[in-house]
Amino acid sequence: MLLNTITRFSYCMETIIQAGNKKLCIDSVPVVTNAKTRESRLFKSMHQHVLNSAGAIIRAYIMYKPYVIFTFLAGVFGVLGLVPFVRWAILQVIDDNPGGHLQSLLIGAVLLIVAFLSVIIGIISDLIRTNRMLIEDTLEHTKKMRFGKGEQLPELTAQQAVRATEVLGAEPALRRHEHATR
Repeated sequence: MLLNTITRFSYCMETIIQAGNKKLCIDSVPVVTNAKTRESRLFKSMHQHVLNSAGAIIRAYIMYKPYVIFTFLAGVFGVLGLVPFVRWAILQVIDDNPGGHLQSLLIGAVLLIVAFLSVIIGIISDLIRTNRMLIEDTLEHTKKMRFGKGEQLPELTAQQAVRATEVLGAEPALRRHEHATR
C-alpha cells in the first residue's frame, strides 16, 4: 500500500528506490529462474535495456531528490556562465582596443540564464515532490480505509516464498513477501 509505481518499463528499480526513500525494509527472496527459451520481448538488446533502466533510475531520482539534480545543474551552468564574463573583463583590461568580444558576453549571459532557469525548475520540482508526497499519504490512508490495514496477511517464511515463486512466478511472490514483511 505504500509503494506506487509510475514507470511502464520496470517497476523493480522504481520500487527499490521508493522503498529506500520511504525508509522501508527490503527483503531478499531467492528466485529460481526458468531456462531461456526465446529472446526478450521487453528490449531488443542489452544497450536498449541499459538506456531504459538508466532513464527509469534518473526519473525516480528526480522525483525524490529534485533539488540535488537542479542545484548541481545550476552550479555547473553558473560557473560556466561566469567564465566568459571573466574572459571579457580580462580582455577589456589587457586589450588595446577594448570594444569587442561581445560573443563572450552573449555566451555568458545565456549560460547564466540557463543556471537561473535550473534554480527555478528545481524550486518548482521540489514543490511538486512535496505535493506528490501529500497525495501519496492521502492515497495510503484511502487504501487502508478501503482494504484494511494489512494485519490479516500471514507472514511468509522463506520456504513459502520460494514455493510461491515456483507456482506464481517471481514477481507476485516477491510483492506478497514485501507486503507481508511491512
